[in-house]
Amino acid sequence: KFQKVLDEQGFTLPAGYRLSYGGEADARGSAVGNLLSTVGVLVVLMTATLVLSFNSFALAGLLAVVAVAAVGLAAMALWLFNALFGFTAILGTLGLIGLAINDSIVVLAALRKDPLARQGDAAATRQVVVKATRHVVATTATTIVGFTPLLLDSTGFWPPLAIAIAGGLGGATLLALYFIPSAHLLIYRPKVKTFQAIAK
Repeated sequence: KFQKVLDEQGFTLPAGYRLSYGGEADARGSAVGNLLSTVGVLVVLMTATLVLSFNSFALAGLLAVVAVAAVGLAAMALWLFNALFGFTAILGTLGLIGLAINDSIVVLAALRKDPLARQGDAAATRQVVVKATRHVVATTATTIVGFTPLLLDSTGFWPPLAIAIAGGLGGATLLALYFIPSAHLLIYRPKVKTFQAIAK
């Protein structure tokens, strides 16, 4: 509106001067833009690292599903607590992706390490997940407790970040303990046994 008024009045600046418009919203938008500009490069590097680590595009795809789901979990946590999806919330969401993938990597690495679970044995898969549950849940609990001071911050600046991470991490833990083992079992379950079961 201010710029429109100046244009209507024919206001012109003297030589050597310039006029720029901005504010808190403009600065926040620039900060978010700068943050998101690096996401593409990070995604490529993360994908390459996961594929090389597990030597499998399928397993890297499972972790990619967890990463995308983590974004939805963070958004749901922010919605439930009526928090704004601003700069700190976006920062927390990006941090949550890394934490969510870490939990899933722990479970997936344990499954690939066990000879029977690696071949798609259901009983072995169950045992591996039970053993990994304590470590995954302990990591999740300590992380959420660590973000408690930020959740209780009275300034309102840090709570969105803490809500995105702590709130989404609970759902990400369930993905690591239920989705990852189930998907791994479907991918690596022996085909011969499946055909024999159908024949019977």
